[in-house]
Amino acid sequence: MPNEDSMKAIIVSGLFTLGGVLIGSLIPLIKDIIALKNNQKIEYIRLHDKDKLEAYKDLFKFIQNLRITIWPDNEEIYKNFIEDCRNNLEKIIPNYPYYSKKVIQELNIIESLYNMSIIDVPWIIPPEEEVKIELPKIVEKLYKIVLDDFKKWNI
Repeated sequence: MPNEDSMKAIIVSGLFTLGGVLIGSLIPLIKDIIALKNNQKIEYIRLHDKDKLEAYKDLFKFIQNLRITIWPDNEEIYKNFIEDCRNNLEKIIPNYPYYSKKVIQELNIIESLYNMSIIDVPWIIPPEEEVKIELPKIVEKLYKIVLDDFKKWNI
């Protein structure tokens, strides 16, 4: 039968062995948790970038339609503006979080012009005239802002 000192030595040795095994098994577990969190961040960034790209594609199509609408020889600027906004603005507005502040400011002006146009109220300046005067300036400014945003991307 082992004496008391040898029992203490066996217990201490067993505790150190058990502690080493526990620490050794925790390290890979912690490493896997950290790797999982990094993968989730990467996937989130990938999804966000994909959604942002789609939002800007829709916006660019809308801008191109408006640029065609404001073409100098176009007689039906107002009618085409209303049609373009009716068809596209509802897809663009929910994507505001993906756009830059400058883009949002210009889109708000376009949305205001559209809202002013569809509300049947006697205005001081008729909406048709307001659209013909303001829309070309806004669209060209928005076009330049979007192109600048594209240049900043690292794709």
